[in-house]
Amino acid sequence: YFYVYSMETNEDFWLRFYNGSSWTTVGTWVRGSGINNNTYYQATIVLEASQYNFAVNSGFRFQNDASGNNDQIYIDQVTITGVAGSSSIANNTVELYRNNTTSQRSTGANIGDAIVYPTPARDILNINSSYNLKPDYRIVNILGQVVSKGVIHKNTIDIRFLEKGTYFIELSDDEETFIERFIKY
Repeated sequence: YFYVYSMETNEDFWLRFYNGSSWTTVGTWVRGSGINNNTYYQATIVLEASQYNFAVNSGFRFQNDASGNNDQIYIDQVTITGVAGSSSIANNTVELYRNNTTSQRSTGANIGDAIVYPTPARDILNINSSYNLKPDYRIVNILGQVVSKGVIHKNTIDIRFLEKGTYFIELSDDEETFIERFIKY
């Protein structure tokens, strides 16, 4: 999932794959030719084992050629799925989140180090109780405008009233402030 913000026509960004010795572009998105500003997108890229070398030190990265005028791409919920053999999907799906934590969004189990979950969220945003956060929160949109503030109730925040979009939630404990990104769908 990604959201495009303030990119000029023909500026683009890429998904690149490292095969153990070099980087290859495996996906490209160009503003004005398939993607536009202020819009959410979902993309799937499939890498076939017959075309790519999957080494022990393989990796992925995003790059772009945006100019210096605050061009931004917000990327969330990157899922990497391994395929075993010719037709069966392996039993492990790795979902990459902030701090590389794994989350099972349907049950809230195994939330790891995630402070807020699920993301994307529809109605309720859960707060990880292991952080012992103060009850006050603030939600800011991608333009920096405060759209909600209040008190956490039973480690949840009702977000039904928010429009679909990308937001940041500010939470704090006695020592620091945490700013976490989430998507409302």
